[in-house]
Amino acid sequence: MTENFAQYDDTDIDETDDNGSDQRYVQLTRQQIRAMERDAKTARASQDENAALKRELAFARTGAEFTERQQKALLASIDGDITADSLREAAVDLGFMPAPAGSVEDTDAAALNRMAQGSAGASDPGSEDSIARLERAAREGGKEGLLAQIQADGNIVSAAN
Repeated sequence: MTENFAQYDDTDIDETDDNGSDQRYVQLTRQQIRAMERDAKTARASQDENAALKRELAFARTGAEFTERQQKALLASIDGDITADSLREAAVDLGFMPAPAGSVEDTDAAALNRMAQGSAGASDPGSEDSIARLERAAREGGKEGLLAQIQADGNIVSAAN
């Protein structure tokens, strides 16, 4: 049957429509159109499922549990790719997670705390020296000795008993 078409030269065919646009039209059966629609629907569903699984994996890799409301807030606050790192950053920014140890926020807060204590002449209340002094003062002087040591360390204690 192809030999019947051999006599036609395709270069002579004007493929533009009446408006001058260069669109080609293809005739498909209704069955072919429905099959293409089903394939497109399946592809969209697969893409949606893939995106949901990637989000779920990113949340799992953060190492923290978030409520559904927190997850929505985190997803809304992230621009770009959703990764475990971007989720952790957003969670710290929104206050859903503590800042990791050694982070800039922790270092700055600790430095400010040390500055405030140093300017008041107080020692670090969590240091072993400070705790040992308080324990020794309590053993040797009781309640009054403990209060005197707290005041000596630079902490303000009211005189009310």
